[in-house]
Amino acid sequence: MSQPTLSVIMPNFNHAKFLPKSLGALLSQSRPADEILVLDDCSTDNSWQVLQAMAAQHPNLRCYRNEKNLGVVANNNRGLTLVKSDYVFLTAADDEVLPGLFEATMRILSAYPQAGLGCSVGTWADGATGKTLRFDAAMTQEPCFLPPERMVAMEQRGELRIAIPTIIFKREVLLRMGDFPTAARWHSDWFAAYVAGFREGICYVPQALTVFNIHTNSYGMMGRRQKRIQREVIEVIIDRLNEPENADSAQRIFQS
Repeated sequence: MSQPTLSVIMPNFNHAKFLPKSLGALLSQSRPADEILVLDDCSTDNSWQVLQAMAAQHPNLRCYRNEKNLGVVANNNRGLTLVKSDYVFLTAADDEVLPGLFEATMRILSAYPQAGLGCSVGTWADGATGKTLRFDAAMTQEPCFLPPERMVAMEQRGELRIAIPTIIFKREVLLRMGDFPTAARWHSDWFAAYVAGFREGICYVPQALTVFNIHTNSYGMMGRRQKRIQREVIEVIIDRLNEPENADSAQRIFQS
């Protein structure tokens, strides 16, 4: 029986200084990604030169250069049309995966192919202060599959933590959803994770396997400082959850 395949999608805009570390960590995983796609969003720094140099040394790294700036969410949607694998990992050019992420998550996903996604423990790192926060609460002690009903119960007890930067999605689930809603902006991946998770269940690995670097100019951080826009984003999510095709997930999300 063939093993499931894995693609990585990484949008990049003027993050040349982070690419050797972030891409290097992806390329050195013990379970290599079958393909890594970097979509350069009209960077004005030397990102393209850095990417070309790295791609020349790694056959599974493919780089695309946009003709116009699209933004993070649109790049993720474009990436979904370009990849062919069974599973997809979405990452930022300034984040870092830790050793074992792909191996551990793909192992549990292979054991539970019904799951909509796999996730692990995320570590948030403040670029200004150097402080870190581990994001896992009291999930489980062993790798496991969490069906939607158990997720609801865990969320009601305040135990459910889906660390978005750690997620490996089942590509088929994402395609069935349509795309990442661009109007949900920095919460588009959160929306996809909760709809997919509360519909199909999730796999969880209780290990810290990613570092989500927070900078003052990070996409999500800039948006969250603008209360009006943040409110609009939340309203978009609520409207999408109230659409008929999301009724099953929405019922469990609201219940939890």
